[in-house]
Formats: sequence, structure tokens, C-alpha cells
Amino acid sequence: MKKANRFRKPAIALIGGFELAQYDSLLARERWKLLETRKEIFGGLQGLVSLAEDVAARLEVNSEIAWHILQNNGIAPDGSNYKSEIVPFLLRMAKLRDSDEQNRNYMMQSVAVCFASRLSPDWLRGARDELTEAFGLQITDDQLDHFGATQPNDRLDDSGCMALAEAIARSMPTDIFEEILDFVAREENGGQDPEETADAEEEEDTDPKAQGRD
Repeated sequence: MKKANRFRKPAIALIGGFELAQYDSLLARERWKLLETRKEIFGGLQGLVSLAEDVAARLEVNSEIAWHILQNNGIAPDGSNYKSEIVPFLLRMAKLRDSDEQNRNYMMQSVAVCFASRLSPDWLRGARDELTEAFGLQITDDQLDHFGATQPNDRLDDSGCMALAEAIARSMPTDIFEEILDFVAREENGGQDPEETADAEEEEDTDPKAQGRD
């Protein structure tokens, strides 16, 4: 007789048509990846430093001059005009400072982390044709083979697996995307709906009986 696994086995949740492992908790690897992603997206400073370094490499100047050029809409300290050469970098800087763009980016990455970590390679292979028909998403054999050959613990740090997960997330209709996002939020909140938890805590805070027990 096979010995029972002493550790908790995840349930399988059907969310927006996707079969996802459900733990009623984030896995450690997911929490660390999301914390790292949040820092990258909302940290701001590191993104701007990286941007200045890219401009410096493009224009063959030092980082201080590159930052001056970015801050002055393409004008260098000596008066040279580089605006036409740095338009893509100016757009990147605007996005780094756009809170709405940051939020959209973080939501997209949250769904991608969920897919990379929790989608079964067998399910993904079986659903490939349906994903193509429903979302116009083309997934190659090489992508499927690589995803299946990569251990779940390693997928969040693997560029190929994350690129596939992001492509799936970007291809979905808004309603399905929001279903997956809600699922991630519940997992992060111990399997509970964050809004219901917040409402319950608010009721407790305003309950005179509860206050009297303190």
C-alpha cells in the first residue's frame, strides 16, 4: 500500500477555464517573486538608474550626463540636442513615473507568476489548440517542452517559462484576466476574499461589544 503523503496536496481550481493548483496560500517562491517584482516596478529609483545607464551606453556619455539629458528633454549640458535619439527612453521614463502603468504592469506580472508556478505542463499541452482558437495564442512545441522540462521551483526564474506565462496572460479577455487576478488575491489572503476580510475587520472595529472586551 502506498504511504500517504504527510504534506498537504493542493486542490485543483478551475478559474476562467484554467486548471490551477490551489493551496489557500501563496507558495514561498511566489511570495518572493512578487516581492521582487513589486520592488522593481514600484521602487522607481532602480528603474531610473537602469534607464540612465542605457542612455549613457546609447549616447556614449557618462551616467551623470545621461541623467541630465533625460531630465532636460534631450538637451545635454553643452547644449547638444539628443531628443530624437532618446524618444524611446523618454517614453520608458514616463511609464516608470506613471502609477496607473505601474499597477497594470504589476497585475500582469501577478497573473504570469501564477501561471508559471501553478499550470500543469500536461494541462497546458492539452489546452494548446483551445488557447489558440479562443485567444489567438500560438504556443510552439519547443515552448511546451521547455516548460515541462523545467522544475516548478525554477520556472519563476526562467526567462522562457515566464515569457510563455506572460504571453498567456496578455492574450486573455479582461473578464478572465480579472478572475485569475482575484484568485491570486485570495491565495495571498489565505484563501479568503480580501474584501470580505476587510469588511469583517471593519465591523469588528466598530462593534461596541468587541471594543468593550479590549
